[in-house]
Amino acid sequence: MSSTLVKKALELFETDADSKSQPPKKSQQNESRKDLKARKRALKRSDRVLGDVKSKAALQVDVARRISSGNKDRTNENLKALMALGSVKPVDFKKAEKIFNQTVKRKRPVDDTAPPAEPSMFSEEDFKKFEEEYFVNSSIH
Repeated sequence: MSSTLVKKALELFETDADSKSQPPKKSQQNESRKDLKARKRALKRSDRVLGDVKSKAALQVDVARRISSGNKDRTNENLKALMALGSVKPVDFKKAEKIFNQTVKRKRPVDDTAPPAEPSMFSEEDFKKFEEEYFVNSSIH
């Protein structure tokens, strides 16, 4: 190879390396960011629209299932049952007393007496000896 070819190759290599090491211009970065933001906004809009369509479709499927399964509207029946529960009836005191006694019998009686104190193997003299032997240098005295 000739020296001129080697020099040209080195020059091309240096210019190529210089162009790769320089960061892209700020204007190109800003444009790419703007483009990215626009894409994200468009995706969010499409998700919102798809979400609305999905929820509406789910509601329609739910209504169709109710109709096809033969479920009746039991609102009136439920209201009658609630009204019957709410009506005032005379209290049967015999039954109330029986229920009260059953609930009282199921509970354990509460023992308020204190347990008797257990006798100790050590006397007060033993405790004083222990304190003198083991706490000689402490400030407990």
